[in-house]
Amino acid sequence: DDIIGSAAKELLKNISVLMVVECNRDFLKGEDEALQLFYDYSLDMVLSDDLKFVKKAEKLCSKLWFSTYVTGWLFKSKTISLETANLCFKTLFAKRNWGENAIYHYTKKFLSEQTD
Repeated sequence: DDIIGSAAKELLKNISVLMVVECNRDFLKGEDEALQLFYDYSLDMVLSDDLKFVKKAEKLCSKLWFSTYVTGWLFKSKTISLETANLCFKTLFAKRNWGENAIYHYTKKFLSEQTD
């Protein structure tokens, strides 16, 4: 029940179809499983917080997004405010201990260019 949980609840309210599937294959990583499910079920997108996976798999999937995309989408769709989006990103980067990587700098630039 923190800011990320609240944002997730808002997201789920705004998704028209949410599919949960069980995969009976053995995968080394959850990201590999997600990519396979993307193809098996013709899903709209794949989200991941694994930067190495995103860099590797973006050649295979044009609809692969880093997990911070969801918060940006919630802001752009006016589901959350700019203040909440900033707080979500700040909390996410602190909790995940990502430091100042490319995603951090892109997100910081994106948010600095936005207005409510």
